[in-house]
Amino acid sequence: MQQWHFDIQHDVFRNTVATIAYVGSKGTHLGRKYELNQLHPLPLSQNPYAPGEPIGGADGSHDDCGGSMTTPSGVSITGQAAVNLSVAYFENTKFRVHIAGKPMA
Repeated sequence: MQQWHFDIQHDVFRNTVATIAYVGSKGTHLGRKYELNQLHPLPLSQNPYAPGEPIGGADGSHDDCGGSMTTPSGVSITGQAAVNLSVAYFENTKFRVHIAGKPMA
């Protein structure tokens, strides 16, 4: 599963910020499940398995085709849209807070 987020902010008026955002995701090489030994419907008295008993796994009915995971390096969370706008975000596994008009912490 791949996910991404992109947004653009622009100060249109005093104390007003316009935001355009895009969020996407994509799955690649996800696991698949095959029902190789699917049972035919039977009356409960003839069913050899108890209700809720898992059937499968050991017989190869689950095929893990592999997957991928990405960690976003620029996720932003915007605070109040006013004169003192603050933005908190992750970058290279460090948490930073930026307040407009002040140096980065």
